[in-house]
Amino acid sequence: MPKKLRVLIIGSGGREHALYETIRRSSLVTRTFITPGNAGIPQKNCLTTKSDDFFELVRVARENGVDMVVVGPEQPLVGGIVDHFAEYAPEIKVFGPSKAAAQLEGSKVYCKKICTKYGIPTAEYRVATNEGEADLAVIAMGGECVVKADGLAGGKGVLVARGVVEAIAFARKQLASGHQVIVERKLEGQEVSVFALCDGKHAFMFGTARDYKRLYSGPSGAENPNTGGMGAYSPVLDVDDKLLSEIKKKIIDWLVAGMRAEGFPYRGMLYAGIMVTEGGPMLLEVNCRFGDPETQVILPRLTSDIVPYLVACCKEDGLATLPQPEWSDKHTVCLVLVPPEYPEESIVPRAIEGLEKAARRYRVKVFYADTHRGTLGTYTGDGRSLNTVGVAPTRDKARFRAYVAASDLRLSHDRFHYREDIGE
Repeated sequence: MPKKLRVLIIGSGGREHALYETIRRSSLVTRTFITPGNAGIPQKNCLTTKSDDFFELVRVARENGVDMVVVGPEQPLVGGIVDHFAEYAPEIKVFGPSKAAAQLEGSKVYCKKICTKYGIPTAEYRVATNEGEADLAVIAMGGECVVKADGLAGGKGVLVARGVVEAIAFARKQLASGHQVIVERKLEGQEVSVFALCDGKHAFMFGTARDYKRLYSGPSGAENPNTGGMGAYSPVLDVDDKLLSEIKKKIIDWLVAGMRAEGFPYRGMLYAGIMVTEGGPMLLEVNCRFGDPETQVILPRLTSDIVPYLVACCKEDGLATLPQPEWSDKHTVCLVLVPPEYPEESIVPRAIEGLEKAARRYRVKVFYADTHRGTLGTYTGDGRSLNTVGVAPTRDKARFRAYVAASDLRLSHDRFHYREDIGE
C-alpha cells in the first residue's frame, strides 16, 4: 500500500462502532473518522453529516483528507453512494457495492429473479402487487408461509406467519404502505448468516454467525415482531468446512458470477442469510453490507488486518493476491439492549447507568448504538442502544460474560430489555 490511509466510516450503530474499533487499530491507518457516530466514539472523530446527503459527504471527506470510505448501513448503498463518489470524488475509494449491485438487498423481488435466472437454491415464492394476488399466494403456500415486504424495512418487513389470517393481514398492511410483497414457502432447518468479501470476481468467506431477529424468545407471530436483530453468536459450529464450501460454491460464487454476467459486478460485503435444510443450503435473503449485530461478534474474532481486504474489494481482482483472512479460535456472544418500548418510535431519551463498570469487565466489549451525549452522560435514542459482547474459549463462557456485563447496565428509573436466550 503506497501510503497510510485516512478512513471515514458512515453510520451510527453498533456495527459501525465495531468497524471503527477494528479499523483504527490497523497499522495501515493514520486516522479514523465516523459520521455521524455515537456516544461511544471520541467526539473529535465524529463528523456531523447526514448519510443521505452525498454531496456533503464528498465535501467532508475531501476536507478531512479521507482516502477510503466504509459504508455501514444499507440505505446509502441502495441509494447509490458508491456511484456518487465514483463520479464526483474518484480519488476516494468506497467499500461497498454500486447502486445496481445493491439491488440484491434493495429489492427482494430482484434478488429472487437473480436466484431463478442463475439456479441459486431458494424457497418457492410468488410476487403480489395487490390484495387479490397476495390472498391467492398465501392460500397457495398453505398459510404457514413467509411474507416479505419488497424494499428496505430495517429487518422489520418480514413475518413468519402461523396461518392464513395472519399472513394475509400482514401482506395487506405492507401493500397499503406501497410495497410489493413476496410470499414464500416456509423452509425448515437451521438458519445461519454467512459473510463474504467480494471484488467483483472473487469471494473470500468472512465468518459465520447466528442471529436472533425476534424481539422476544418464543414462537414467531405478529405479537413477537422481527427487529433489526436482538443478538448473535459466532462461530456457528454446526456449519462445518464441508457445508461452508457447499454454500460458497452453490450460493456465494453463483451470486457473484450472476451479478457479473448482469453487468453489475458485486464489490464489498455480501451477507447471505442461509437456511440449512435436509436438501442442502437455501438462500433466504441477501444484504449488501456488514450485518448488525453479526459484525459485533465476527470482528472480535478476526486476527488479520481488515484494511487490506477492504481496499482490495474496491477494485476488480483485488483479492487475488491476498491470503485468506485468519481467525482466532475464540467464541463471541452479543446481546442487544433496547429501551423497554422498542421497537415503538418516539421513545423518551433516558440516561444510561453502569457503562464504566460494564466496560471494565474482563473479555467483554461494549459497542454503542443509538446513543447520544447529554448533560448527565450518555442517553438512549429511539432504536437499539447498546451491545455487550463476551469473548471466551467456549460459547457458554462468552455468553456468561455478555450477560454479566448486560446486568451492569440500566436506565434511569427503568431497565433495558434484552433476550435471555442468546447463545443457548
